[in-house]
Amino acid sequence: MKKSIIPVFLLILSLLLLVACSKPLTTDELLELADNNMRIRNYDAALEHYLSVIETEPMSPLAYNGAARAYLGLGNEDGAIEIIMMGLGELPIEPVTIEMFTTLFIELDRPDVALFLIQHVIDRLPREPILQAKLAEIEKLMHVHIFTEATCQIAKTCSSCGEIEGETLPHIWRDANFQEPGICIDCNETEGEPLISGFTEHGYTTNVNLNGLYPHKTTSTAPAVTIVGEATFFDFRIFDSEEGRPGKEGYEYQSVKLLKTYTDSEIRQSGSWVFYHLAFDYYTFDPSAIVFESDRVVNMYGEDVEYSYFVNVIRDEWNRTTTTFIIEYEIVILAPVGYDGFMIALVNWDHFNDEQAPTFADVLDADALVIKLRS
Repeated sequence: MKKSIIPVFLLILSLLLLVACSKPLTTDELLELADNNMRIRNYDAALEHYLSVIETEPMSPLAYNGAARAYLGLGNEDGAIEIIMMGLGELPIEPVTIEMFTTLFIELDRPDVALFLIQHVIDRLPREPILQAKLAEIEKLMHVHIFTEATCQIAKTCSSCGEIEGETLPHIWRDANFQEPGICIDCNETEGEPLISGFTEHGYTTNVNLNGLYPHKTTSTAPAVTIVGEATFFDFRIFDSEEGRPGKEGYEYQSVKLLKTYTDSEIRQSGSWVFYHLAFDYYTFDPSAIVFESDRVVNMYGEDVEYSYFVNVIRDEWNRTTTTFIIEYEIVILAPVGYDGFMIALVNWDHFNDEQAPTFADVLDADALVIKLRS
């Protein structure tokens, strides 16, 4: 009985076809397959394909890069470092390859190793732009900022590289006072205007200047008659101390002389106490305040500061022949240094008769002479 040769033929044909269908994948096909697995985060499969490429094509930078990233995806940093070191040992020194490995070291949180590698290669390839750019990136990454604190003028700034972080701070304003507008206590920037003085706000003005000669009308005490004379303020001085007037820290003396001359015929019968002078503060002036209850306090840069007030009689002379009465005073104020708000007023004595308690509005009438010592 003859055996059929057809089954044998079919078996041989199947084997040939099977061999043809199991042809090995090329390097490019393996890399594409590995990259596709990386995109879907199938790191085990991707790593297997990358390692296969390295085994058959050990000069493929993409395979080392991919394998290292697959190890990172699996959380195996030691494996990533091992494959990088293998690549550095196998691959030639090329700028693109070194840039790739330094990037991997940065992702491994080892910028120090990346810096060592890039500096070593730059010594050999100093003019490669890609390496210079990577070096700058690593140095910036490794830089430790030393920030100065933010102010209202500038945000936090690194004193080494000038990098800015955050925003500037808001101004911290000190309220306006009579001498200054609102001012930032950090940068001295100003806002608005100084406060208006009480003297100006209430509509008062001075009517006397230094060294001028002004008529002054007053009323004597006994009998109560009107007396007219002349007054002048002169010899204004500022000094720290002198004999009999010791210095005081933060204070200065402000001195002015007042000369009063009366030739009215009534002066002989009416006595010498025919006028009154007083000091008050230009800035905190309140016309409703009672004169004798006014504190000896001035306001300077928003702070209440005490002052002292002295009056000395320099001369007190009668000329019976010409019926002339001359009296000269020195008015001295121990004031805060630089204070420019002192006012002196020469007022009618009649306002203080009969135990009255006059206000400043009462005594600063049309006959009063008022001077501001400093402009």
